[in-house]
Amino acid sequence: MGADTAPYRSVDTARLVLRSFARNIGTSASVSALARDTAAGEQASPLDRKTLPAFLHAFERVLLCEDCWPWGFQPAAKQAMRSRPKRFLCDPSIATGVLRVGPRRLAEAPEFMGCASLVRTRASP
Repeated sequence: MGADTAPYRSVDTARLVLRSFARNIGTSASVSALARDTAAGEQASPLDRKTLPAFLHAFERVLLCEDCWPWGFQPAAKQAMRSRPKRFLCDPSIATGVLRVGPRRLAEAPEFMGCASLVRTRASP
């Protein structure tokens, strides 16, 4: 066990990675983007992009998250096929816990639950 394994054991760093993961759930965020996002709103510097894959791999091993690889090739499509996986947590409630979004905040902001149409109908007369 060398000194290079120390960041992988930090609970605080794991919490930062999970928080970044939860903010970017369902996106094709790159490892670099996730690494930069670990410092968002924190007094810490961004996580090294070489350290982050070790956390992601550990989270996959304990079935905390999974990658959804692109599929459904359409040769007539004008856009290039997506090549990066979208990242998801295996249980959506993990994201609310990590981001500290409680029931009251979920009820006040339905866009957290993907209910953008409710936001528009509530605002219209």
